[in-house]
Amino acid sequence: TVFHITHWKAGSQWVAEVLKQSAPERFVPWQVDGDNNPEFTKKTIEKGKIYGTVYLPRDEFENALATSPENRTDFGNSRKFVVIRDLRDTLISLYFSGKISHKIINERLDYFRKTLNNMDNEAGLLAMLVEGLGENAIMRSARIQQSWLRAENVLLLCYEDFLGNETAMFEKIFDYCKLDIDRGRLDEIIKFNTFEFVAGRKRGEEDPNSHLRKGIPGDWKNHFSERLKNEFKDRYGQLLVETGYEKDLNW
Repeated sequence: TVFHITHWKAGSQWVAEVLKQSAPERFVPWQVDGDNNPEFTKKTIEKGKIYGTVYLPRDEFENALATSPENRTDFGNSRKFVVIRDLRDTLISLYFSGKISHKIINERLDYFRKTLNNMDNEAGLLAMLVEGLGENAIMRSARIQQSWLRAENVLLLCYEDFLGNETAMFEKIFDYCKLDIDRGRLDEIIKFNTFEFVAGRKRGEEDPNSHLRKGIPGDWKNHFSERLKNEFKDRYGQLLVETGYEKDLNW
């Protein structure tokens, strides 16, 4: 059983699509109910499946395995890999997605978009960071990162390491997870799921109306004001150090 554990805006759908196309008969997508609660925590988790995206901190994930309905399966031999992203870029990506590109799927997102579009960029980013506007997505992402950092028997990867190095990173995942696929076929799947192929433009060429907006690391530098930077340091500065994105708080 394979679990791809991650948070929002860390290439989650990209990785999931490669997994899905590689083993469609085993793939299980992330689903939520009408109240935005994950179905993963309520349904029987099936042995041998590939769970394409699991947006859960470690305690909630382990509780879901332990309490899966009618579940007596031993998941001791499962494979878990975790993909994280610089939380500053995560915030920027969440902001533009919520404000512009994400499909309106419920009333909460509709309210979120209208609220952000009545603010300038700094005010909107501060609202997401400080007030938790957007269902506390950045806080939740930080919690997911923190909870998996020192977990045993987990392959921890950074989204940034995939960029320009896609084949090697996906091969690392497939080797670790013992996913059997012809490497020529895997190369083909990876190629047709790159940013350039799907978006039709190079990474760094921005289209704010696209869900694949820009696709580069470090974009936060183009949007963080001094106030936003200080607010972010107060809340998540130490996490950036723990995840290796910064050496200290002097950034």
